Amino acid sequence: MLRLVAALDEQARQNPASWQDVDVCVVLDGSDDGSREALEAHPALLPLRVVWQPNGGLSSARNHVIKVATGEIVWFLDDDLVPADGAVDWHRQSHEGDEAGFMLGPCLIPPDMDVPDGVRSWWVEHYSELEAAGAVERLEQFGVANASVPLAVVRRVGGFEERFTGYGWEDFEFGARVLGVGVRERYDARCLAWHYTTTDDAVAFGRQRSIGRGVGLTFQLHPELAAAYFPVDYPWRLHRLLDKFRVHSPRVLWAIAATAHAMMSPAERLLHDRAPRFRRVAWDTAYLAGIADQDRVLLVRALGRPTAAE
Repeated sequence: MLRLVAALDEQARQNPASWQDVDVCVVLDGSDDGSREALEAHPALLPLRVVWQPNGGLSSARNHVIKVATGEIVWFLDDDLVPADGAVDWHRQSHEGDEAGFMLGPCLIPPDMDVPDGVRSWWVEHYSELEAAGAVERLEQFGVANASVPLAVVRRVGGFEERFTGYGWEDFEFGARVLGVGVRERYDARCLAWHYTTTDDAVAFGRQRSIGRGVGLTFQLHPELAAAYFPVDYPWRLHRLLDKFRVHSPRVLWAIAATAHAMMSPAERLLHDRAPRFRRVAWDTAYLAGIADQDRVLLVRALGRPTAAE
């Protein structure tokens, strides 16, 4: 977080006109790593408000910002982002017209960061699709990190759902409500922020179950949208077998996921071209375990049982 605040201050020193009337509010969500003390000691150029709250999740933290903000536009930035030079100007300009909607910018991994090629290419492909469309068209494309919007719009849709306390899908559920009232989220590649992401495999694996829970909660809240998201047939043999043998218990699904994840490293050494199958089993069953945690009826739809859509 200190990296982000320091970067904002440095940009404000270089281009004070661009940052005129910008206030910074940092919400520390249960942080006990010294961030609060470091930020309070930081000689900030921009007006800085630091708020600490007991751990409640990203939705709760964003809602705190919505509650205390006093300006017309709010710009959401996650703590692992740093806006590129000039991004603030493009965000500002995007709200000078009559359309009161969101402006989303890309969060790209810096060129000098060492990350797997697949991670970098996934984000490039994702944003290329948005750039071609010029706007978000589906709820699972909706983003809030590095997005700016009139504060009144965020308050109009009721802010973020605070039952999302883990990783994933709070943006998409929020996007379902935003898109549902006819508000657009436009996209502009010039509103760039650099994403200093971590790529730890164990963390990424653990997040899959949390993502599944988020999917389950989203479609409990918006059941009318589920048909457009879930498959209408088994995506691959694993799903068919899990459904055939009624492996619908989140505990059993997680056990399968954990076993497959533990076997990934030996498989890479011994099986080579078959090794990716263990990763897919681990990721898919962890995700399905999360959905089962939330709603076993939705789990059947996520498996893709053909009769589930009838």
